[in-house]
Amino acid sequence: MSSILLSYLAFIGMALPDSLLGIAWPAMRLSLGQPVSALGLLVPFGVASSLLSSTVAGFVLPRAGTGRLLAVGTALSAVALVGFGLAPSFWVLIVAIVVSAAGFGAIDLGLNAHATHHLGARHINWLHASYGLGATAGPILFTAVIAAGRSWRWSYVCVAAVQALLAVAFAGTARTWPASAAQPEQTAPVEPALPATPAPAAPASGLPSAGALGAGPAGAAPDPSDLPAPRAGRSPWRALRLGALWHGAAVFALQTGVESTTTLWAYLFLTDGRGLPGRVAAGTVSAYWAALCVARLVLGPLAERRGSHRVLAAGVLGIVFGAVLVALPAPAPVAVGGIVLIAVGAAPMFPLLTLTTTERLGPVYADRAIGVQVGASALGAATIPAAAGVLIGHLGALVLGPVLLVLAVVNATVYATARPRGATSPTMRRS
Repeated sequence: MSSILLSYLAFIGMALPDSLLGIAWPAMRLSLGQPVSALGLLVPFGVASSLLSSTVAGFVLPRAGTGRLLAVGTALSAVALVGFGLAPSFWVLIVAIVVSAAGFGAIDLGLNAHATHHLGARHINWLHASYGLGATAGPILFTAVIAAGRSWRWSYVCVAAVQALLAVAFAGTARTWPASAAQPEQTAPVEPALPATPAPAAPASGLPSAGALGAGPAGAAPDPSDLPAPRAGRSPWRALRLGALWHGAAVFALQTGVESTTTLWAYLFLTDGRGLPGRVAAGTVSAYWAALCVARLVLGPLAERRGSHRVLAAGVLGIVFGAVLVALPAPAPVAVGGIVLIAVGAAPMFPLLTLTTTERLGPVYADRAIGVQVGASALGAATIPAAAGVLIGHLGALVLGPVLLVLAVVNATVYATARPRGATSPTMRRS
């Protein structure tokens, strides 16, 4: 089985448990004797575990190899999902979500690092689009299990079986996966992390036609000497001292924060804030996910033809314009269109920001940077929607519009200031 096919299946499998928890929780909490609010206690444990796992996995990947890391991650996920299905108490559920999130972090890092080094813009966008397929399949599986007269626990057992099969497939193909670009630093040669590239003038729009995160002083392209070359005996944790890594992490946290805030609170905003019927609001949320999936399918090939950074710049602006439509005191359909536009703008951001990590930091540090970025995205997805929820609780659902607009503008500003103006990068055409 090819690594590309396995990667698609893994993204689908990774999304299945993600979309199960929310829909299964009403039945789960009754079985475990917990209030509805107890779900909020699970989230911090999962976020902390995923953040730690993805960050550490980035430093382990060069030695362990992609196939082995994915085998371990999916095996952990399978064990944790069995724990979900058999959990006799809430505390067992907490242990299960910690283990599950640890496996998720390793899988997420491994797949994104592999796609960054060995696939092009088309495939990395399509991989993330397949995540949407898995997220859609989770609720369908749960509904089918309940319709068959089975307990909610069987839905987790079924997903655990899928993860177990993936673990066996990854273990069996571990030796066939391409090696990571970041070799162990004890044997790595001394060389610049990035090639020097001439910088053309920025276009009149003020937005560079290409570039990467991690700008140097005065917006100049990064000097390779600013990125320390690997040397014998140098600690792999040195990557954490690179400013470009933290610029990238900030963009990931903000970007996923915008996406998660939109999807989490859109229904309440449209019903309580704009007075739309529940079925229309629910349809809008479904339209968000559909637009995200379709846009990734379309924008992947476009990024290969036109360049990843042009598509990224358009995505950032699309999110801002969508947030403006949501914040305007206009008829409700305008806000619906804004929410869908945010999805289209957000679609290429995570995959293409991941793909361009090597351009920002060089191949030696890319895997570690991707680990930090994945962890930052998990942190942003947990904390930013929670903060928005506090504001909504105090000021009402309509405050979501201004909140999204502020987040979108801050995200665009951080992205723009972190990019070197005028730096060029070739369009990737790998497949």
